[in-house]
Amino acid sequence: GGLDGALFVVWMVTGERDEAGYTTAMEAADHQMAAFEKMITAYPERIGLARSADEAEALVAAGRHFAVAGMVNAYQLGPDLSALDTWYERGLRNITLTHVGHNQFADSSRPGRGLPPEEHGGLSDLGRELIARMNRLGVIVDVSQVTAKVVMEVTENSTAPVIASHSGVKAIVDSPRNLTDEEMIAIKDTGGLVGI
Repeated sequence: GGLDGALFVVWMVTGERDEAGYTTAMEAADHQMAAFEKMITAYPERIGLARSADEAEALVAAGRHFAVAGMVNAYQLGPDLSALDTWYERGLRNITLTHVGHNQFADSSRPGRGLPPEEHGGLSDLGRELIARMNRLGVIVDVSQVTAKVVMEVTENSTAPVIASHSGVKAIVDSPRNLTDEEMIAIKDTGGLVGI
């Protein structure tokens, strides 16, 4: 397709917020990440893991594709943020905070059937801790699929550029997961970007 590289994500459905739910989700996420790592290992002449922009540019200059590791839905991290350090060491550089369903970190723009539109009123206290830790490590905060309140809170609190990797424009398509002009400007003002 003419692309130099791509973001490859591990993805989980939000489940029960208990030890069993987090363990099951983390095992599934680990399995997905292992498949991604196997691809990188199997085709070293064609693709490599980019842990930084410099590494992505070096891979392209060498005639290879780059792969960035990401996560859609931070749910599987559980309530203990130390797991993030391990994922960072494996190459994780992007996290979309939620998917369908609120999680322990933030409200989803699509809460799911039978759930209230908000649980935390934006980010939870743990969500604010997650943003700070992601900023310290150098993991990109991705606000696709969160509520407008979460977008605004993240853009106000993040010390690094914020992105919405896969969103749309609410003025064109009035979907709960699409972004208002105000949200897009707030993302831009962090130095970030919106992937339409």
